[in-house]
Amino acid sequence: IMESLHFVSKPVNINALLQITKVELETPQSQPYQNTNLSQRNSQLLKGNLDKEFFEKLEHIILGNLSNSAFSAEDLGKLAGANIEVLSYKIKGQKGVSVQEFILHTRLNYARLLLSKGKSDLSEVARQAGFANKDVFFSAYKKYFGFMPGTIIEK
Repeated sequence: IMESLHFVSKPVNINALLQITKVELETPQSQPYQNTNLSQRNSQLLKGNLDKEFFEKLEHIILGNLSNSAFSAEDLGKLAGANIEVLSYKIKGQKGVSVQEFILHTRLNYARLLLSKGKSDLSEVARQAGFANKDVFFSAYKKYFGFMPGTIIEK
């Protein structure tokens, strides 16, 4: 409409203006530009794919820092490029735990994987999973899984 109004001469002939407006309103307009990448991203958001990728990235960062038993929520936030408050909100909302608990659970799941693959030295498993103290590892493992880590080895 605005393009057509550009050609209306002054003084304005109201009948001509109404006719131009009527024609413009009745003429089918082309579809507005649609960003298909954005639509795909929104679709992925709705399906949870981006959350899955986000948590896989966090787990990858944690597993890459198992040698640092003091690895913290702040460290994870920095390496993930996320504000710690946003990271805390997202993890709490999706997983129901704090960032530090998420780090702990990731370490414990890794330890369980090592044990299921036949690693039998529990002190070594604890160290490889990022625990500086095997007693802390045993306690956390029992609390999280409901049984001691040696139980997997016995089975």
